[in-house]
Amino acid sequence: MEALWIFLLFCVIVFVGAFFQGRHWMRSLERQYKLRGMASPQEVLHAAANAAKGLRWDVRETNEGCETEHDVGTTIQIKLDPEDDGGCTTTLFLSKIKYKYQMGGLIKTPNAYRSIQRRRKRILTAVSATVGTDSWLEVQGLN
Repeated sequence: MEALWIFLLFCVIVFVGAFFQGRHWMRSLERQYKLRGMASPQEVLHAAANAAKGLRWDVRETNEGCETEHDVGTTIQIKLDPEDDGGCTTTLFLSKIKYKYQMGGLIKTPNAYRSIQRRRKRILTAVSATVGTDSWLEVQGLN
């Protein structure tokens, strides 16, 4: 009987840990970043497009900037807003996230989380290295 209680306690601990880990992953990916600076929009777009390229990532140019899509269907969007003074505002966010469900659909985690996180970090670093840009600000997020 004690072994059954220990097993049930172990299952509850695993379930609670998986639930909060999935919640952490979702909050991490839902953050939106914004960067302002006197860099030209063409240089920023070129740096973002080069950083967004990858083995399993397709890059497309859009009206507002560019977007890159992973094979699993998650899309990272880079939006450029030119300003009157010659600079631009760059916004980086996930416009579409594909999920996988675990433990009977109770836990929702992003599919290919590490790949998405690495690609976003690579884009953030490349655009930050463009001459005339400031540092990134997290403008929207759950944390």
